[in-house]
Amino acid sequence: MFEYNFPDLPIICKYDYQYNYRGELRSKLIYALLTDYDKETRKYCAIRMLEDGKAFGRHNVTWMYWAKEDILKYQVGMDELPSKVMASVKEHLQMEEEIQERQRKRLQRMLQSLKIVEVTDRTANILNQILEIWEDAVKATHLFLSDEEIMHIKQYVPQALQEVRQLFVAVTEERKPLAFMGAEDGKLEMLFVTPKERNKGIGKLLFTYGIKNCGINCLTVNEQNPQAIGFYEHMGFQTYKRTDMDEQGNPYPLLYMRLGQKKE
Repeated sequence: MFEYNFPDLPIICKYDYQYNYRGELRSKLIYALLTDYDKETRKYCAIRMLEDGKAFGRHNVTWMYWAKEDILKYQVGMDELPSKVMASVKEHLQMEEEIQERQRKRLQRMLQSLKIVEVTDRTANILNQILEIWEDAVKATHLFLSDEEIMHIKQYVPQALQEVRQLFVAVTEERKPLAFMGAEDGKLEMLFVTPKERNKGIGKLLFTYGIKNCGINCLTVNEQNPQAIGFYEHMGFQTYKRTDMDEQGNPYPLLYMRLGQKKE
């Protein structure tokens, strides 16, 4: 599946929209401003407009699937737009920029309000909250696991949470955990973020804390979890070894990564 990275957006595409009106096939020229991409649904947020710059339909903002070949075929530059369409595009882009700026400020305030707390008193209450984060996160990211496999692994997680030497949670001002991390002897043992709060910098905040305060410099990650691999690579970790099986002997390849360590 082809995916544009966010820096490549926005994109403008021009295409003919065909429809049937009282048995007669008609078409309209549509300009679609693609402003965002949802990795979960693999759809683009498209703001659609007509040649006169006016909105197309009652729902001119919609999420649409665009294949690589379609984007390459229909993409147009700003200099190719009619003046009214260009004016409308610029207005939408300005609005989008203002919305993103407000979102960035809200996210910054939220991150600044988070506290990283070491869990020394591992009560049933806090462990149940962490276990819930684990289950939701695994279901959202470990797509290679069946529900039955996740439930089987889940029964061993409480023991792992009790035994890991250092356990941290990122909590809100209301003391609600949003993510957790386990570390031992410089190795990252676990790092999970509740799905609703992913891609907001919480995992980076927690992991950076672990690198600086726990000396984390190595980890293992499932090869079938490309988002996690990309995150760790972005944080400066590199793969130095691969195994066909996980540490329990299951057929899930593992990548062994170290901070700044290239593959031998």
